[in-house]
Amino acid sequence: MRWEPTRDQLQLLGTLVDGGVRIDDALAMLGHSAGDGPTRVGASAATSAVQAGASLGDALAQVGAPRHVVASVVSGERTGRLGESLRGAASLVGELERLQTSIRRALVYPGLVLTIGIAMTVVIATAVVPTFERTFLELGGDLPLATRLVLSLARPAGDPRLLLVPAAVLVVVAILVRRSPARRSPGSIARLLLRGVLVDLDVAVLATSMTMQLRNSVALDEALDVAADALGDASRSRAARRAAEGVRAGRGAFADDGLASMLRPAELELLSVAERTGGLADQWLRVADLRREQLDGRILRLGSTLEPLLVLLVGLLVGGIILALYLPTFRVLDLL
Repeated sequence: MRWEPTRDQLQLLGTLVDGGVRIDDALAMLGHSAGDGPTRVGASAATSAVQAGASLGDALAQVGAPRHVVASVVSGERTGRLGESLRGAASLVGELERLQTSIRRALVYPGLVLTIGIAMTVVIATAVVPTFERTFLELGGDLPLATRLVLSLARPAGDPRLLLVPAAVLVVVAILVRRSPARRSPGSIARLLLRGVLVDLDVAVLATSMTMQLRNSVALDEALDVAADALGDASRSRAARRAAEGVRAGRGAFADDGLASMLRPAELELLSVAERTGGLADQWLRVADLRREQLDGRILRLGSTLEPLLVLLVGLLVGGIILALYLPTFRVLDLL
């Protein structure tokens, strides 16, 4: 079971908690008013866990809520500002939803171009190539190397049974990804393609979580530990925990190379100065705002880069096949 509370649901929970409603009653009210099955089931399970003595953070973790939501709730429970932390988590979820929507929109057109190109290639391989092949064989002429290569590749592709193999692979991959509790595996293709986007996203989540916690008077080392739980990448989560250990050891959060692996030198300098002079929460907020702006820029560049590349790839693929098939036309005219 996996329940991912939306921005509006977290806002409602925060409002109910600030209004004096008990947490289990607030969860039960959310479940009764929900219009979708996962929310009803998840809210009901979380209600039962809270009534059995679990904290809200533990209850949300049990129903599969995102780590950044659980981390925000844990921070609010530690400081006694649960309603404010729930609203902060709602803002963070809304920002992440906006970024994910932007990424999907940036990939829609390139995906359509690639799909059309694959469909055209399959049609040519299954309908056009066999006709050309029979004609060439009947005329008995020598085919150019490019044409023989296209025919040798298209002959197995024309077998409809082979289409079942990639279809089955796609179905299995989709099921595994959907069931996986960590949908952002380190070795995934999407992670390789969106590496810079995911780094900026994790830093934005880290900075936002740190801002909320420090403004709620959470100790710096505890805030780093909680924020580490919100990060999607294991290596960056370990880096945040090393920074927390540095604080407890008296060296400071930025003395070791932990956070240096994800923060830029200018950001490190900004936060190091703020750690010594005060105002660390405000500087973390500046880092979060900068990373959000950079994320928007990366997403725009991603779409503007993929579109011409895929158009060029599809054009070369389809155009090359058509050219290879029409090369023998000159020889066919000679034979006629």
